[in-house]
Amino acid sequence: MPFTKLRPPAGYDSEREVLDLEGYVPFLLSAVAIKWSRSSSRLYLEHFGVGITEWRMVSTLAIEPRITSNRICEVTGLDKAAASRSVQSLLKAGYLTEAEDKSDNRRQILELTPEGYRLHDRIMAMALKRARLLTSDLSQRDIETLTDLMRRLLASVPSVLDFTPEPPETLSQQSARLVAAPRPSSSRLKARSTAPKTKKASTSWRAGFSSKK
Repeated sequence: MPFTKLRPPAGYDSEREVLDLEGYVPFLLSAVAIKWSRSSSRLYLEHFGVGITEWRMVSTLAIEPRITSNRICEVTGLDKAAASRSVQSLLKAGYLTEAEDKSDNRRQILELTPEGYRLHDRIMAMALKRARLLTSDLSQRDIETLTDLMRRLLASVPSVLDFTPEPPETLSQQSARLVAAPRPSSSRLKARSTAPKTKKASTSWRAGFSSKK
């Protein structure tokens, strides 16, 4: 499915190529992610007193115990500042412990406390119920295909991050390009000036007609 479509003329604007949101993959991905994250954060705050960022940290620490905040950011894509605030919130609530890394005293190792693991289990139960609702119209084969496609898209993210658009052409660059454009040679211009001109049709018949009486 193409990413764009032609929009008919509207108001002061003529026909124009615009995004087709029903087929534009980045929009569909972000639409699902934004609505999922916002609704999840609201529910988790209401029922457990933590938001979606804290949940991502807790769930990652359950999968990979005793890791650093930087590792959590690497896995989840969280902003480091947001992760730091969440760490302090979870430490204060008693869901995390923080200890100096014996191999590198500049790093702090995070680990879930027993209360943190209980929080994890409660939130995960709700998250799984919502995930099943989200995919309720999909067959198991659909889900497997979707997850495979999502993994492939995730693997393509580095190429998007490395993408650097070409800067727009400045007025001076436009002028230089026009100056450098090839021009007709002097011999071609001379040939044009010396080419025989097409004679106009004779009007002698008018003179002959007017001389008749």
